[in-house]
Order: sequence, then C-alpha cells, then structure tokens
Amino acid sequence: MKTNTPAISLTPRTLRILGGIGILLLTASFTANAQTDENSEEGIFELDPVIVTGSSITRFEEESGLPVTTFEGEELLTEGFVSPGEIFTDMVFTGSPEFEEASDGPNDARGDVTSINLRGAGPGQTLILLNGRRLASHPLNQTVGQVPSTLVNANTIPAGLIKNIDVLRDGASAIYGTDASAGVVNTKLNEKLNGQSISFRYGAEEGSDFDENIISYTGGFNFNESRTKLSIFLSQYERDPIFATARDYAVNGDKRPLVPEKFRDDISIINVSSGGVYANLETDLRSSRDELSQNGTPITDGTGRFHINAPHQTGGTATLANGLEMEDGTIPREERYDFAPFRTLTSEAERTNAFVALNHEISDDITFFADYGFYTSDTYQQRAAVVIGTSDAIVIPAQNYWNPFGPVTFADGRENPNRLSGITQQNGDPLPDEGIDIQLDGWRSEDLGLRLVEVSSDSHLFTVGLKGVAKEKWFWETGIRYNINEATDVTHNRLSKSGLEAALADDTPSALNVFAGPGVNDPANFEDMLISISRTAETELTSYDLRANTPDLFSLFGNPAGFALGFEAREETYMDDRDPRIDGTIRFDDTTQGESDVVGVSPTGDSDSKRSVLGVYSELLLPLVGEANRAPLVHRLEVQIAGRWEDYDDFGDITKPKVGAVWYPTPDLFFRGSFAEGFTAPDLSVLTDPIQRFSTGNEDRYRLQWDEDNSENDGSSQIADLRGGNSGLGPEESTTKTAGVVWRAPFAKDLTFTADYYEIEVTDRIGTIGTNDLALADREILNQLSTNPADYSPGQVIIGDPRVERGPITQELIDFATSEGFAPAGPITRFVNPFVNEAGRLIKGYDFGMEYEIDAEALGRFRLSGNASYLDTFDDTEIVDGPTISEIKDEINPRLRGNVNLRWNKGAWSAGIKTNYISETIDNDVDATDDTEWLIEEYWRTSIRFGYRFDDGVLDGLRLTLGVRNLFDAEPSLNPDESIGYESSLHSNRKRMFYTNLKYVF
Repeated sequence: MKTNTPAISLTPRTLRILGGIGILLLTASFTANAQTDENSEEGIFELDPVIVTGSSITRFEEESGLPVTTFEGEELLTEGFVSPGEIFTDMVFTGSPEFEEASDGPNDARGDVTSINLRGAGPGQTLILLNGRRLASHPLNQTVGQVPSTLVNANTIPAGLIKNIDVLRDGASAIYGTDASAGVVNTKLNEKLNGQSISFRYGAEEGSDFDENIISYTGGFNFNESRTKLSIFLSQYERDPIFATARDYAVNGDKRPLVPEKFRDDISIINVSSGGVYANLETDLRSSRDELSQNGTPITDGTGRFHINAPHQTGGTATLANGLEMEDGTIPREERYDFAPFRTLTSEAERTNAFVALNHEISDDITFFADYGFYTSDTYQQRAAVVIGTSDAIVIPAQNYWNPFGPVTFADGRENPNRLSGITQQNGDPLPDEGIDIQLDGWRSEDLGLRLVEVSSDSHLFTVGLKGVAKEKWFWETGIRYNINEATDVTHNRLSKSGLEAALADDTPSALNVFAGPGVNDPANFEDMLISISRTAETELTSYDLRANTPDLFSLFGNPAGFALGFEAREETYMDDRDPRIDGTIRFDDTTQGESDVVGVSPTGDSDSKRSVLGVYSELLLPLVGEANRAPLVHRLEVQIAGRWEDYDDFGDITKPKVGAVWYPTPDLFFRGSFAEGFTAPDLSVLTDPIQRFSTGNEDRYRLQWDEDNSENDGSSQIADLRGGNSGLGPEESTTKTAGVVWRAPFAKDLTFTADYYEIEVTDRIGTIGTNDLALADREILNQLSTNPADYSPGQVIIGDPRVERGPITQELIDFATSEGFAPAGPITRFVNPFVNEAGRLIKGYDFGMEYEIDAEALGRFRLSGNASYLDTFDDTEIVDGPTISEIKDEINPRLRGNVNLRWNKGAWSAGIKTNYISETIDNDVDATDDTEWLIEEYWRTSIRFGYRFDDGVLDGLRLTLGVRNLFDAEPSLNPDESIGYESSLHSNRKRMFYTNLKYVF
C-alpha cells in the first residue's frame, strides 16, 4: 500500500505569510482598542456572542439577516433519524446525493456513505463543515457525469451529538474558500455536555424482517471548579439488509407487469441480462464475423451469432452432443436472465461513533480546546453471479473440449466427440480441421455463487486549539485539525480472466463447459478463476487556521462596524490503491483489454496525489443605519463585504469577493440580498492518471459514411475511452445571487414568513467532451483529406482529430475507401478524452419558509413550521457555446420539495407529525407507443411521534418516545427504467416502521 506523509509544508514563504498575518492581527487589535468610543463600550457583552454560519464576525443578536436555516439536533433525533445522511437528504434544499447507500457498482463509492448536494448543483459545490472547520473527503471516489469525484461522507458525523445544523443557502467562497458555491452545511456538536445519559432506539418494519437499532451514551464532567469540561459520546448502530425479494417493485428486473400497456414495448423497462446461465456466443470475432451452416442450413445468423437454448425451448438450428440445441441469433428477451432477485437494496450495516471533547479555561480570556472523533463502519451486500460479456473479450479456443466447432482430433490424436458434422463457412468452405475460436458474448454460472461485497471505513478526527478575547472586544481562535479517512472495498466471487482462459483452454472433459446449463461443471473448474478483489483508499486533511474578529472595529454613524481577518493553511492527500488485477500489475494477455484481469471490471490505475493550499480572508460589516441613526422606513441597514484569496500549489491562486446587504424598513420586515463569486478546485482524483473504460455504442462517424455495414463502425464493437489525466485543469468558477424577504406578522406573535430567490451559475465545469462529439470533430478533419490512392501506403496510420486514435490501413482499405470518394482511415482503437473546463450549469429557484409558535396555555405549546424549495431553472451545457439542455423534472430534479412539521408539548408530554413532499419527475428514457414519457409520480411520506418525560419516582430521568415513520406505508414511486424499480436518490425503500426510543438521564 502506498502511504502519504500528512504534513503541511512549512516553507519559508508559508512562515512569512503566517507571521505577517499574526502581526497584522495584533496591530489591528491595538489600533482598534485605541479607537474605542463610548458607544462601543456600552453593554457589548450583555448577550452571549455567537458566530453565524456565513459570517466570521461575532454578533450579539440572534438574527444576522443571512439566509440560514437551523435544525435542532434534539428534535431531529425525536423524529426518528439514526444517520446524518437521513437528516441531510430529508432537507428540502438538497438535491440528489451523488454518493448514497444504493450504489453497488465496482467503481462506486459503496458502503455506509451519503453525500450532501445543495440545490443539486453537483460535486464540489457544497461545503461541509464540522464545528466550523473542514472535513476530509470520503476516500472512495465515484464517477459523477463521467468525472471522478470525492465527497465528504455525512455519516461520519455523530448524529446523537448534534447540537444544531446550519444550512447557509448562499454562496460563501469569499468566507470559506473552495466548494461553497451552492452553500454551506455546518454541523455544530454539543461539546459541553452536562450529566450523563444512555439511550436505546429500536425500529422495525411492518411485515418484513428489517430492523435497526442504536445505543448511545453521553457524559459531561466538570473539573477544576467547572473550568475544565470533558464530554464523551459513544454510539453503536446496527441495521439488517433489505433484499430486492422483499419489495414487489424490485424483485423482478422486467417491469412490464407493473406499467400500463402502452409502455410495455419500451425495452428500457426490461432490465434483464443477455448473459444468463445459457450462453450467447459468436464465431471467430477476432478475425471476421462468419455465418456457419450445417448441411446447407444456416445455424448462426449472418454475423456469426448463436446461443444455447434451455431444455424447454424449441426451434433450435442444430443439436449439440449433450442433447441441447443451439439457435441462431441472441437469446430472446423473454429467456434472458433476471438478476434483480439476487441483489441487496439496502446493505447490512454496523457503525460505531465516538467523540471526546475537552475544554479548559486557562484564564478568563483564554480557553484551550481539543477533541477526537472516531468512526468505523462495515457493510455487507450481494449481487447476482458475475456475468461474462462482450466487453471482456473472452475467447473459447478451438481446442476447448466442449467447443462444437473444435478440431477433428485433439493434439494427442483423440477424436473430438463434440464437433458438429457437416459445418461449412459463409464462403462455402468446410470448417477447418483445426476448428475455430468462439467469442463468449454473454454467460454466467450460478455455480460460482453470488458476488459478496464487504466495505469497511474508518475515520479519525483530531482538533486542538486556543480561543479567547483580547483587548475586551477582539475574539480570536487558532486551531489545528487532522482528519484521516480509510476505506477498503472487497468483492468476493469475481472471475479472473487469465484463470478463465486457462479453464477454457483445456482439451479434456475437465474443461470449463459453457455450452450447457447450470450444474454441469465440476466445482474444481472454478478454483483457479474465482478471486476476491480489493480496493483500498485513503484521504487526509491537515489544516491550521488563525482567526480574529471584532464586532466593534470603529464607529460608523454611531453604530459599531464589525471586522474579521483570518489565515488558513491546509494540505489534502488522496490515495487509491486498486487490486493488482485491475491496476495493471497482473495483466490479462489480451491485445484489446490486457490491463484488467477481472471479468466485468475496466482497468483503473492506482492514484496518489496531494495538494497544499494557503488562504487569507477578510470581512467587513458596515452598519449604515442602526440604533444610533434610525430613520422612517430605515430601521436597520447593513452591508457585508468579504473577500478571500487562496493559493494552490497545483493550479495557482484565485481571489473571490462577496457583497451582501440587509435592509429593515421596520423591526418586523427586512429584505436581504447578496452577490458572490465562488470556485471549486479540481478534485484530486481528476488530476491523477487517466482512467480507461471500454464500451459499445461509439460509432465511427467518418467510416460510416462509406462503410456502414462494417461492425467496426456501427458502435457494436468495444472501443476504449481514455478519460482524465489533465494536470492543467483550472477551477470551476461560479456566481451566486440571492434576494429575499423576511416578515414577522404584527397581528400574530411568533409568526414568521420567509421567501428567497437564488441563482447559481457555474462556468468552466469539469467534464469530458464526449466520444460522439470527438467522432464528429474527427470526421470533419478527415473529410478534407486526399482521396488519391497514390497518397497512401499500407501500414500508415491516418489521423484526423488527434484525440481519436486509429489503427493502420491496409491496401484493401485504401482501394475501397478511395473508390468511394473518401480518404482511407483505420478503425478507431481509442478515444483520448481528457477532462476539460468546458461545461456550464445555471440553477434558479425559490425558497419559502414559515414558522408559527402558539402558547395555548391549558392546551400546551404548538410550533408549526414549513419549508419549500421550488426549482425554476436547471440548465446544463456540455461545452462552451454548446446547446442548452434543461434538466428540470429530469428524474432527479423535481420542481418542488416541501415539508410541514407540527410539534406540541405540554409539561411532560410531547407529540409531532411531519409530512414530506417531492413533486413528480419524468424519465425521458421510457416512452409509450403514443410518445408519452414516463411520469415518476409525486411522493409523500408522513411520520408521527409521541413522547413522555418521567420527572419523579423510580423512573425519574426516563424519556420515552414512540413513533411511526412512513405512517401511510407509501412506496417509492415507480421508475421502470431502474432495475431496482425506483429512484433511490429521491425516494426511500423503507416501509412503515415503528420505533421506540428510551433515554435515561442521570
């Protein structure tokens, strides 16, 4: 395994900047102290100081005017949430998470992982903070829109210790740096606990075997006359798996029985595999496709394809020696393999969280703080037995004992009992005595067993620092954070290509037999080919920061102006160590896909990279109108000006500003707005070695003009797509605009309405140009070349666009192409498709909020709240000045999300009911006979809960909560295009679940 040294390089340049910042802060503090006037000295510490997410300036009023929505941790737990991922995806401001528990591909970020994606803006647009500081990304990357991404795993945050979660719905790169274009999610933990508690939550689904439980402990201890506080949190979570067989919409891949008649002709809803227990095969694909006949009757189709029939099938074109029939063409759709029943929808999981926080008051003005967080998880899931497909380029050699087109006699002179008689080729020649090879286009053996996936993840988080107050009004803090995340993904019961090749090359009855059904092969055949493959990854973050701010730098029109200044240095490292059979260490000796020795897995090299960043930011809060100079219709008016400079050692420096304003015409009404520029640094995983994928569907746009019947050109052949490897990538840049209004109704106490508009425009998004666009560009260049055959010679490689690599030409090709009026060009062998800063995205929408508290005395206290987010525009462009594609309502982008939450408490009693809503979306890939597109219907989920607190007797200190999640047992809306039957990033597969939570405080 590769290792990285987790250290910030304290170069002389770094030390000079650090020293300069410190001197600047000290100078500012003394200067500001000398300028203190009577207004700033008057009662400034009467209220507890707070720093609101979205600003670095300490405030003494709860309301900042920033578009921040706060969720209280205790209430989130009473709603039945057990994972931070559940909490974040429940918010109306979030889009589809790129990383989620339903991911199950070999190159996915699998396991106990959930990401946060505000507005659906995409990877790297949402900044995740814990106690105001960054976290390291989850080590397993995943391709999002053909670009690898690493994102913070929300599940590493201890849910039971959450004090509150602030969601800043505004761009904040000028405050926090990269990744904050769409907003910031800052989780604040309760690090000053009092007393001790033990809690146990158990939940079980109605009518199924699924259950989950979590047990946790919290303890708060005071020492040294309460100047030293120690807080401890421990939790253990366990969850059963949910299998596809437990859900009617997921148990079968063929969704035709679930949809109206007019949609049943759409093949996209038939999620079955041509690679089943009876094989799809093809004659001699490596040289040419060849139709075979037996005694003058064709037994393959015109391209040489044939398949083995199951015993119940009729209509075969030839009978094999084992009594089964073969038939021309591929396996008919109704006989294809349904892999859906074997998969896990939700993995079995275990998770442990621990957190220890220490706060010690060194003096009245200085506090030492330190904390350590630990997270570990293990998940287990399963998939159907591995399938061998066309992309694996597996050839059954002529000498395979069971090959019906094998040699007349084997090398030792034995007669071949399985060779079919009377076989002729398309040109009329008899089958060669030595036989022919056969391409294996699709086959899986259930004898191999299910693929079993185990993912383990660990995280260690260390933070240490000092904070305090200087000169009575300067709040300062300095700290170091180190976060290391490790993950290992192991898949059992995969196949080695080289082991498979050896088993197929045997010319004895012990050879692997793919010409029969299940149960015919000796288990010993699989011993040398069955393997487990692993992927180990690691990310590290080391950061140092120094911050200072004052709410009263100087007086502006009699009102105190706030100021903040800070410095940050951090180093991020990323390591992805792939299995030796995937990274090229152990290679499959095949000219097409030799870099991977694993069936069904494309070659991917190891990655190892790091980045160092220096950042300086400042913020100024200008109170143009305040308590000292209020006027009619101008109760309060303040302007926020902020800027941040960051220097990256891999792509240079960048500076981004932000300007915001808040205007209160009256104490109960205010308007707010902001303009911010932002950026997202290229993910470390896209700056490493390129990744290579093999796929069909890549048409040769040039050669199709004059050789349309050639299978090398029509997209059916496997062509490599080499993506990435661009060290010259720059950051994605963005502008964020917001405008909103907040109104507290004067006729009803504690009734508040909010409405906000947001607009996020991202330019220079990292992506790939796409193989189709590359092929079109290549065609334009090649169409300009000479058509004179004298200009070309055999063996020459003719290149159009250099990003499209081609094979050498032959004399036959020269003669044919030029006779058709075109320049000769060999077949495409590879697309070189580097990541580029080309794409764009524009998102616009509106947020609405309402909160109403009623103290009805005898009836108790009621609190009604609601949030909604309406998506107005979601436009993507793949290249600069390219066509705009609207993604509104496109599967994962609903127009409207909302929720309503009613809470009640009276004395020891409490209750609540919450309803979530997601509007319909459209799957453009599913069409009816009348061109109607499939509507993924709107989705409602309601939860209720009841609680009681025991305050005396033997049960004093016990708190009981009983609840039901998904009260009306709503199923996820059907999406037949998905093999699991629903859109997992939008809807939940959980049925009605009853839960109880017992908490004992002592």
